[in-house]
Amino acid sequence: MRIRKVILENIRSHKYTEVCFDDGITVISGRTGSGKSSILMAIEYALFGSESRIPKELLLRRRKLRGRVVLDVEHEGRLITIERVFVKEGKSILSKGFSFKVDGVEKLGMKRETDLNHQIALSLGFPEKAKDLFETTIYTKQDEIRKLLMMSKMERQRYIDEILQLSKYELVWENMREALRDLERDAKEIEGELKEEPFLREEMRRAEEEREKLKGELTELEERENKEKERYLKVSERFEKVREELERLEEKRRKYENAKSLVEDKERELKRLEEEISTLKKEIGGIKVEELDYDEVLREYTSLKERVSGYEERLKELEREYGEVLSMKAGAKCPLCKQEISEEHMGRIKEEYEKKREGLKKEKEEKERSLIEMQDKLEKARAAREKKKEKERKMNELKFKEDKLRELRSEVDSLRKEVEVSFDYEHLDEVKREYENLLEEKERVGREYERLRERTEGLRERLVELEERVKRLRERLEGLERSRKRLERLREILTLLSRLREDIRGIRNIVRNVFLGDFRAEFQKRFEEIRRTGEYIVDIKDDYEPVAYTAEGEEVPIASLSGGEKTSVALAYRLALSDIAAQLGGIMRSEVLLLDEPTTGFDEEDIKALPEVLRNIRHIPQIIIVTHEASLKEAADHKFEVEKVKGVSIVS
Repeated sequence: MRIRKVILENIRSHKYTEVCFDDGITVISGRTGSGKSSILMAIEYALFGSESRIPKELLLRRRKLRGRVVLDVEHEGRLITIERVFVKEGKSILSKGFSFKVDGVEKLGMKRETDLNHQIALSLGFPEKAKDLFETTIYTKQDEIRKLLMMSKMERQRYIDEILQLSKYELVWENMREALRDLERDAKEIEGELKEEPFLREEMRRAEEEREKLKGELTELEERENKEKERYLKVSERFEKVREELERLEEKRRKYENAKSLVEDKERELKRLEEEISTLKKEIGGIKVEELDYDEVLREYTSLKERVSGYEERLKELEREYGEVLSMKAGAKCPLCKQEISEEHMGRIKEEYEKKREGLKKEKEEKERSLIEMQDKLEKARAAREKKKEKERKMNELKFKEDKLRELRSEVDSLRKEVEVSFDYEHLDEVKREYENLLEEKERVGREYERLRERTEGLRERLVELEERVKRLRERLEGLERSRKRLERLREILTLLSRLREDIRGIRNIVRNVFLGDFRAEFQKRFEEIRRTGEYIVDIKDDYEPVAYTAEGEEVPIASLSGGEKTSVALAYRLALSDIAAQLGGIMRSEVLLLDEPTTGFDEEDIKALPEVLRNIRHIPQIIIVTHEASLKEAADHKFEVEKVKGVSIVS
């Protein structure tokens, strides 16, 4: 696998960054905090997603709602493009989109992030859950080159055993001890269970005897119950017939007594109604209605009232007509006759005005007197109309009561016929006595039947309980039989596992020696490749501690080597471990090496020697280095500079 391009959109301090990679050594440099390491972090997140254990809160740029990482890698001649998108929803940041393309063709059918992770591992030849293997074989984080040399012997052995998967033998040996204890505990529990077998067999014998005895009692009791039930049904049948007859007679008695009482009530109502009709006829005869048409009188009154109002208007009009002339002075022209007004002329006009006004007043007074007379006539007509309405109302009431009287007489005649034949109270008493006797007998027989039924039901329930008990005991005994066979098998397994556990303890050391031989050879090969020439040869002790020897075979502590030699030892050790881990993980040898701040923990002499050491690594086609050390640029085939401008990382 080789990395060809990575795109960071709203990732940490990167607003939008696109970096392309070729084979050879690529150095990404910049000041601390400029955003260099974010590029390697984005590559790791693109490959592993949430399995990288990088919090999305750490990746997403502040105050942004959406982030995206796109990674192009070349593997076995194919270009693979991986894209992951995450968005902020409320306080959470969630994965909301991803894609996987091979040579530009998108792989469909991936609905979950785990589908994408599986496809990446399958296409790149990684095992599932390969994040730890990736960090061992490809991605070396800050301080990890020198860390292996600075560890204590115990820490180094534990760390490398874990990488070389040797710890699994120790783990299996320890787990088998717990497994053996669990199996031994299970065996003892089974032995304890088997001790109760004799007691269970005795309990089952007694339960079966009691069951057979109850079956005989139940058969006898069911026969008695059936006889008593038959007797109860016969008594109940007779009781129901008498009850129905009693209900029929009671209903007949109620109807008779109700009809008799109703006849008396209806006769009283009939007499009251006849008296009301007689009184109403007298009241109608006493109402005398005067023949006056109220509507006609009202029309005459209204017309006369309008005529009186007309005289008022005519008087006002006369005043308006003569008012202007009467207010004029002598010499003015009269608006009526168009002549010049003189005192004589004014006198004639006043006389004419007074004459007309008096005439109108007399006519008005005559009409007003007629109006008063007409008003009296209108009141009489109104009173006559009210009497007429009252008479009509009473006539309607009379008709209604006469109709009701006829209906009531017919109803009384019908009721009288119903009560002509008297009710037989003696027969009713006889039926009542028979009903009470049968009720007492029914209750007595019912109690006896219920007592037998309850006893029978109790025996059935007890029998069911015994059947269940026998069933449980039989199942328990069958279970004990299976436990006995399981105990025999457990004892065989315990013997086998005890022997196997001792064998595994010895296998671990054998496997470690095989791995150590491969590791030692790979370490020497990488050291020779990096140093090319030198006065030392290197080796690895049984506890994984690297050691140097002179040509004469004299051991030289690693701490006493020069800066370049120490750096070569550290890097060769790391590369050898990476190759061995790749072989054990079942993946191809790494074609890319990611180094994040590899000079952390190095002194000045070590740092100066690192460029030459890096250039001597020929078996890895692509090396990507993130560093703040300017001297490492000397080793670069390709250079990128990262700087932060107003909070945004810019790559140039």
